Amino acid sequence: MDGWVGTWTGGRAAVHLGNVADFNAQFFAPGTDAEQRARRLRQAHHYACLAVGYSPEPAVLVLPAEVDREWTDWLARELEWGPVEVHSGVADGRTLAEALAARPALAARIADSGLPVLSWGRTAAQGEGPELAAVRRYESEAAAHGLFAALAAEHPGIVVPAQERPESRRRAARRLTVRAARGLTTVLKSPHGVGGYGTVVVEPAELFAAGGGSALLRRLVRSDTMPRHGELLLEEYVAPGPAARLRDLTYDAVVGPDGAVHPVGAGAMEVAGTRYQGVTVGPGAVPRAAAETARRFALAVGERLAADGYRGWFDVDFVTDRPTVSRFPGVGSTSTTAASRTAGWARSP
Repeated sequence: MDGWVGTWTGGRAAVHLGNVADFNAQFFAPGTDAEQRARRLRQAHHYACLAVGYSPEPAVLVLPAEVDREWTDWLARELEWGPVEVHSGVADGRTLAEALAARPALAARIADSGLPVLSWGRTAAQGEGPELAAVRRYESEAAAHGLFAALAAEHPGIVVPAQERPESRRRAARRLTVRAARGLTTVLKSPHGVGGYGTVVVEPAELFAAGGGSALLRRLVRSDTMPRHGELLLEEYVAPGPAARLRDLTYDAVVGPDGAVHPVGAGAMEVAGTRYQGVTVGPGAVPRAAAETARRFALAVGERLAADGYRGWFDVDFVTDRPTVSRFPGVGSTSTTAASRTAGWARSP
């Protein structure tokens, strides 16, 4: 079978593992305490419901949090899947790897299924090597920004937002205040996050109402909007253009075992604030010119990922400032995970 489906699953139904928490745990900031870790695991387990969309057809779903079987049955009917074996609620308070270690029968069922086994992202449990090294590098918003900046000059229509890497949180707070005093809105980011966690848009009025940059950072940490420790990034905010439906785009592709990059397609994302809500794909979901601009750039990103040893699914997220002009990669991210896999199976109206 040709194309990305053949590369990804060989055209077969697959086992989908919702190991979002396991993947994210690799990037927890030093000093993350037990309470924070437990909270982040719960958030990741909720987000792992997106595991239903890892491939065109799941045969086995292994989900850390409990899901309503009526929901998975509805998806199976709507998307014309065959029978789906669902194991949910298996990892309350633990990573999925820890849960499977305590369930040898389920682990054996997965290992002996003879089906492709797809996970959210690669972890050390799958072995060290060039692929995991590439994941650890490019899951960083700072590293992805550097990659985008290196490629953008050869891609008309792509503009990379300016990004700052303050050497300390105190310096980040000062820079936020300086930018606000100039009337600038700033995207504040932790280098690693998922589904919008660790990303917040800081408007000048909000910063001054909080009492300045330092006070705002303390409030964001208390509300668990931002992690308590670790580096912070400040990024240029891209104001929305008049075409609201083109605001947030994504392009997905697969790097095959041989390093070849296989395009999957573009989608129009639904984002509430900074939090991912879903994506629509299919004919007309993304205008042709925008989709082609995103495709060319995403495939160039994929070639660089492949050269650095990455294999598997990835996506590049964009925002737009006008209906058909600038695409800004990196306001979302490059993700070497299944974050946008569900895009492939949603049906556009």
